[in-house]
Amino acid sequence: MNLDLSFYFAVFLRRIHYFVIVTAIVSAAAIAAAFLLPPSYTANSLLMVESSSIPGPLAAPTVQPAPLEKLQTIENRLMTRGNLIDIANRLNVFRDLKRMTPDQIVQAMRDNTVIKKSAAKGEATTMSITFSGETGRIAAGVVNEYVTQILKDDADLRTQSAEETVDFFNQEVKRLGEELDQMSAKILDFQNKNNDALPSTLAFRQSQMSSLQIKLDTAEQDILQLTDQKEQLIALYNSTGQVGANAANQTPEAKQLAALNDQLTQSLALLAPSHPKIKVLQAQIAQLEIIVKSQTAAAGASAGNPTASMFDIQVADLDDKIALATKTRDQIQEQMKTLQESIDRTPANQVALDALNRDYANVQSQYNNAVGNLSKAS
Repeated sequence: MNLDLSFYFAVFLRRIHYFVIVTAIVSAAAIAAAFLLPPSYTANSLLMVESSSIPGPLAAPTVQPAPLEKLQTIENRLMTRGNLIDIANRLNVFRDLKRMTPDQIVQAMRDNTVIKKSAAKGEATTMSITFSGETGRIAAGVVNEYVTQILKDDADLRTQSAEETVDFFNQEVKRLGEELDQMSAKILDFQNKNNDALPSTLAFRQSQMSSLQIKLDTAEQDILQLTDQKEQLIALYNSTGQVGANAANQTPEAKQLAALNDQLTQSLALLAPSHPKIKVLQAQIAQLEIIVKSQTAAAGASAGNPTASMFDIQVADLDDKIALATKTRDQIQEQMKTLQESIDRTPANQVALDALNRDYANVQSQYNNAVGNLSKAS
């Protein structure tokens, strides 16, 4: 199929008057509308969202909402019914404002307002506000009011968020401080109740135990020595009728008897009791004992037996010393028993005290962090 341009051009020339008439009518209508319709002016403002001055790690959910969320909140506050009516009345935005109802004013303000938000990845978050008015002054005035209101709302939001953060950390500091006081009271109460079995005094108590053991050994040795002295005194008195204090006044037979007793004791350490030498010594001792007893009885009858009185005094003195040493030993044993019980309780107290100190350290760390965050937020 061949395209005949000359044919179409001839048709266009034959109908050109129709194109001219339509063009003239449209142009006249446009010119008339331009002159007859009221003028419209547009004002625009661009706002950019900046980061909060409070660090994000401090309390991001409280202080730093998402940029789009913040812009949405601000837009909702800006487009409230009361705010739009107030701006329209103060700036006399519409020519027929007095004859318009509140609903009409709100709708007209929203129709003439265009808000666009942009938050592309890697780019700054912005908000564009445009308002169309009957005059440039009205359009600019409304946009200025919008911007002023946005800045005020943003400052209020930031201040409110920061104040809420400060209040939160104030409460945390107060709560953790009270918890620290309670933990300190628990530790102090535990230490007071177990002051005899604290880990810090374990080494001292172990040293005390060693010292008491030495004293106990000494007391037991004293008791043994005193008991031996008493037995020797009784044996000497029974065999010779004399006591150690009167040895210088002994008769020759008594002195010989004492010497034979010493010799017998030494011989028994080396020889058997059935040895002939032992038998001879025992026989001599038996004879001398009879003689010494008779001498002692005769001397006692003539002198009122002062040896017996001295014997009783020395035995009583030894008994007193033995009783005192025994009492001292019992006291030391009681002290060692109490001290050993405290040493045995120390490991369990160590575990309990470590748990209390660990809880205290954890709360102390939380308290220090809360104080630091409160300082930053303030």
